[in-house]
Amino acid sequence: MTETLDIKITKSKHSRLHETDFTNLPFGRTFSDHMFVADYADGEWKDFEIVPYGEMSFSPAISALHYGQAFF
Repeated sequence: MTETLDIKITKSKHSRLHETDFTNLPFGRTFSDHMFVADYADGEWKDFEIVPYGEMSFSPAISALHYGQAFF
């Protein structure tokens, strides 16, 4: 069975494609113009979006920060 997902797409106003050197793509230093984001709630992923690459805000109380600190 194929499920259709509703994905909202917001295109970037300025592409960096012409600045990209495809012969030299170091890991963690070359990024796309867009990123995929989704929310996880009630045991499922929802509110799918493709948005322009940019900053992300996080609550300082997220467990990933606290357990990440404890791990190291």
